[in-house]
Amino acid sequence: MSDLINPFAGYRMSQGWKDGSHVNNPAMDYATPVGFEFVAPASGVYRRLASNLSRTDTSAAGHMGELLIVGGRWDGYRIRFAHSDHHIAAHGARVEQGRTVLAATGNTGYVRPRPTAATPRAGAHVHTYGLTPKGERWNWTLYASAPTPAGDKGRPFDPEEDEMNTDQDARLKNIEKQLSSVLNALNDPTIGIHDHVLKAAGRSAEAVAIAKNVEGIVAATSNTLNDPKTGVWPVVNALRASLDKVLAAVKRS
Repeated sequence: MSDLINPFAGYRMSQGWKDGSHVNNPAMDYATPVGFEFVAPASGVYRRLASNLSRTDTSAAGHMGELLIVGGRWDGYRIRFAHSDHHIAAHGARVEQGRTVLAATGNTGYVRPRPTAATPRAGAHVHTYGLTPKGERWNWTLYASAPTPAGDKGRPFDPEEDEMNTDQDARLKNIEKQLSSVLNALNDPTIGIHDHVLKAAGRSAEAVAIAKNVEGIVAATSNTLNDPKTGVWPVVNALRASLDKVLAAVKRS
């Protein structure tokens, strides 16, 4: 089976992706009861993560499990399930899609409404989200054979592609190309950034210092652009900050 399956699709979605408290940490909530035993959305390895059963710590996920998907289209991706009543699959167990029961849903950890002696099952739900191999959150329910409308307006991505939006990737490449052209021009002795800055700023002492700073940044640009550890953005930000200072100096001169 190449698709994922959503064992919670039969339950009401109580909070969608990026809705309400999920704005900063996207996830899906389903109003599952205490004790619903759910099966694996995909084949892989089940892990029992550290439990935080606090009722007051807003980050407490209760009993949380994680499915590491092995094989197929989603190999290396993970799916997490929070607030389970208890685990069923053993830690490190190989599980089979649609057949192996992973855990039972519940209301452990920080949930609302808070369970009380009179209402011990209050707040029951499953809080679930996926993680890409790079650790970025992704809405795995959109790729299930029974997907739930999730309020996720983003374009679904294909794991075969780079996980960066293709339009953004194209813009980055265009910026790199432009910066490379600018770099060549700036290093051209027949042009010379230093003289241009000094002329524009009236050769003030402040402009001279700024021009030298810009020259230093330009000299490091070629190495930084090709350094995968830093990439293009530090260069863009540094140049923008320095050129803003140049403009300010020009206005004052």
